[in-house]
Amino acid sequence: WNPKPIHVSEDVKVILYTRTKLGRRGKLFHFWFNTRMHQSSTLLISKPNLDEACKSKKYSENLSVRLIFRSDGKSDRRTLLFRQPEGLLKKPDDEKWKEIDLTEEIKSCEKVMAQLKQYGHEKLVWAGQVMKWSTGRRVYQNRVLVLSSSAFYNFKPEKVKKGGKPVYTFAWRYKYESLKWITCTTASNEFILHLPSQDFDYRFSCHHNKYICQMMSSFLGVTNGCDAWSYVDMVDVTTLDFIH
Repeated sequence: WNPKPIHVSEDVKVILYTRTKLGRRGKLFHFWFNTRMHQSSTLLISKPNLDEACKSKKYSENLSVRLIFRSDGKSDRRTLLFRQPEGLLKKPDDEKWKEIDLTEEIKSCEKVMAQLKQYGHEKLVWAGQVMKWSTGRRVYQNRVLVLSSSAFYNFKPEKVKKGGKPVYTFAWRYKYESLKWITCTTASNEFILHLPSQDFDYRFSCHHNKYICQMMSSFLGVTNGCDAWSYVDMVDVTTLDFIH
C-alpha cells in the first residue's frame, strides 16, 4: 500500500494484487466506482460487486473492500486516506506505556477477574487506561480497556477514598469476532473499533495506540487465520472525528 494519499476523480478502477511464492504479481480481482455517485466518507463494496471474485468459491461470501475518502472541496475530487501498516511492533517499555499499563493492578482486582471467569475462565492478557469518546457529551471519559484471550472489555473506574483499593464497574464486553476492523491514526493517540452489530463505533485515545491495535488485530487474526495487521487501517490525520 502507498502510504501517501491517492487522489481520485470520476470513474476509478481499482485492481487488487497479491505476491506469488515466486515473487510475481498475481491479480486477485478488480472493481469500479465513480466519485460523483458516492459522497460519503466510506464506500463498502461487497463480493457480488467485485469482478472476478463474485463467482469464485475461494473467497468468503463475507468478502468486501472498504474505501475511505476525504474531499478536497474541488468538484468531486476525493482522496484515499487509508493504508495497512508494515511490520510488527515490539512491546513498548517506556514511561508512557508504564503510565497506562494496569495489567498487574487488574489481576489483583477480584471483581474484574470474576467477570472474566463468567465467560469460561478467560485469561487476562492486558489491561490499560484509555480515554473513551462520548458521542453524546462530546468529551473523552476515563476508562479501562481489558483484553482477554477471547474478548475485550470496557470498565469504568470509580471514585474511591484516599488509600482505598481501586474499584472498576463493568460496562460492556465483545468477542474479537465482533470486530469488523480497526482504524488507527499515526498522527495522534486515537483509534476506533468498528462493530457492525452496533449502531455506533467505539473511539478511544491513549499512548501507544498502534501497539494496542496490533494486539487486538492479532487475536482477531488468529480466529480468522490472518496475520496481526489484517484488520487495522492506518491513517495519517490528527483526529478521527471525520469517521466517528
